[in-house]
Amino acid sequence: MSTFDTAPVHDPSWEIWTWGNGMGGVCPRITRYFEVHRYDIVHARNPEHTEFLKTVKFPIYTFGPTLWPTAIPYPRQRIEERFGPEFLNSQAAWALALAIDELRPESGPYVDGMIGIFGVDAALGEEYAYQRQAIQHFIRMGRALHIEIGVATDSDLNIVWPTYPDNMDGQLGSRIVERRADIRQHLKIARASLQSLQLDIAKHEGMLEQIDWQARYHGVYNV
Repeated sequence: MSTFDTAPVHDPSWEIWTWGNGMGGVCPRITRYFEVHRYDIVHARNPEHTEFLKTVKFPIYTFGPTLWPTAIPYPRQRIEERFGPEFLNSQAAWALALAIDELRPESGPYVDGMIGIFGVDAALGEEYAYQRQAIQHFIRMGRALHIEIGVATDSDLNIVWPTYPDNMDGQLGSRIVERRADIRQHLKIARASLQSLQLDIAKHEGMLEQIDWQARYHGVYNV
């Protein structure tokens, strides 16, 4: 279950930053919006989304030119020079990096404020698991700079993979190894069953063709 519903969207003391197709129409209040993909790619994927963003009042952070009236350039060079490109692998990471940069500028006084992360669980599939590690990196970096960063207790962002080589030791590693072996065994059985079924199907299709030939030969057509 996503933690989006717990976001303080009705509390004006919070800025609400968001991104992603459809979020503009779902989130009741948006302070800043992020769309770092190329305009032509966004439009090809979801033309309704690009048309919707032409009508909004909130600023849209982008990497390049768009047809959105409220688009503003994301400070990509500054963020990459400060944080490096290694963990900037999602819109969530770009947004979190900018928030850290604004609250803890390299030059100038620190800014009071905290960061709350809602609805960014990065829970499904290898892509999101990879992005989750990057988001966790920025959470740790922000906290190291004494920024209070809140994450919902039931968010998958709280799941931290053990460090190597401990990740394959102990109870967690044993469960993963056992579960993987169990799945592989079931796959082996399923594939053998599938092969047997395919042979059985081929055999009966051959038998049916033979019967059909006999029916035609003997003039039996209404069978």
